Amino acid sequence: MQVQCHRESKYLKQWDQMSHYLRNLYLRWGIWLNTSMYYCEHFELIKEIIDKLDEKDAVAVSKAEHLFSAFNLKHNLVYIKANFTTLAISITQLETSGITLADSINIKIKININK
Repeated sequence: MQVQCHRESKYLKQWDQMSHYLRNLYLRWGIWLNTSMYYCEHFELIKEIIDKLDEKDAVAVSKAEHLFSAFNLKHNLVYIKANFTTLAISITQLETSGITLADSINIKIKININK
């Protein structure tokens, strides 16, 4: 447990805002889209943080290092961000309580236009 706390404190010291943002992502339907876009925008910083962790501390660290060193990960994240940002925004808008039918239809039309 102490090793985990050490890794967590190392991570949070590097960038405290990130943990707050990630906690809020769990509240959305489009979690995987928002998370992918977040990792795309902050890829280098997250990779730097992961590289500073000792892979001997946990299997998760070792797996994260392996994934972040994969050639196509960053390219795939850029593709998702470029092609699905409108969808993620639309999902968030459609989740708004009290949205009118007209607004819902307009959101759907915007999604179709951006295909």
